[in-house]
Amino acid sequence: MRVRRTARLTIALAAFAAVTAIGVQTASAVSGTLVEIIGSVDLTFTDGGGAVRAGRMFRLDTPGGDQLLTYCVDEPTFTEPGVTYDEGTWAQANVPGIDSVTAILHASYPVRTIAQVRTAASAPTLTVDQAIAVTQSAIWNFTDNLHLDRTVAGQGAATDMGRLYDYLLGVAANPVVEPPAALSITPANINGTAGTQIGPFTIHVSPASAAVTVTNNAGAAFTDGAGNPIVPNADGQQFWVTPPAAGNISISATAQVAVPTGRVFLHPTSAQNPAPRQKLILASSTAVTTPATASVAAAAAPTTTTTAAPTTTAAPTTTAAGPTTTVAGVTLRPTIWSISEGRIAEL
Repeated sequence: MRVRRTARLTIALAAFAAVTAIGVQTASAVSGTLVEIIGSVDLTFTDGGGAVRAGRMFRLDTPGGDQLLTYCVDEPTFTEPGVTYDEGTWAQANVPGIDSVTAILHASYPVRTIAQVRTAASAPTLTVDQAIAVTQSAIWNFTDNLHLDRTVAGQGAATDMGRLYDYLLGVAANPVVEPPAALSITPANINGTAGTQIGPFTIHVSPASAAVTVTNNAGAAFTDGAGNPIVPNADGQQFWVTPPAAGNISISATAQVAVPTGRVFLHPTSAQNPAPRQKLILASSTAVTTPATASVAAAAAPTTTTTAAPTTTAAPTTTAAGPTTTVAGVTLRPTIWSISEGRIAEL
């Protein structure tokens, strides 16, 4: 596919630990397998002696049979047919100049037809393979600091490939913000208590008119905030879930929508599959069956125990006074006895 220098391999290996630690984590899970490498034009770069590398596009096939055309944004790293990829974010890709790269994509092939590219770049005899190679070269100018050797035949400023290269570098001066996932559910996870409403979750889909199907693996009803049953199926709609028992519930959404140009695709590394692979960026917006996921972690409802307080009854106190007696004009006070809790005492 291309000549890779030892220095570039060293850089790739040095970044290996960081790449494998990050992996790919996203609630929007468009995925695909690299099945074809498209293009046949080799170009020469000025760095390190001008080794020849191939300019290519990579075709990913999704599980649903759709096709995604991508460019490479990670030249030193190896990839090959059979490698799997998941849709990710720009932060996860951690690629320099990716906003400028996305501007290049919007101005070149295959977002634009080859006729449109020829006109824009004043390159009347440019071929599709040449357009692919030059677009890839312009991308690497930002992501990998590779620069096209303008002294090589066919790559100078007066050639069709040279004109396209200069045109694309000029376009890159107006970077593009990261496009959102075509379909997502936010937040990705909410914790709550079984038997209670947990939410809200919100659907995001582009275009907003696209129909969405939402299900969950527990058969739990979806409701609005007031507890009324609803069918969540539209952009911006909020919904809640009431888990019938403690445990995790997976929420899945699907829509037939276009993944936007500029979304990145990353190889999910793991302990069992640690080798990093080239990072890819979607070359043109493509309609696919797009999934998104979220989850609920429901804890068991707390158990309430009521303990009766002990009751103490005090025995009544009885006081008895004897009759008053008068003897020789002297009044004799009666003896008063107190009976309390079974004891008799003289007062």
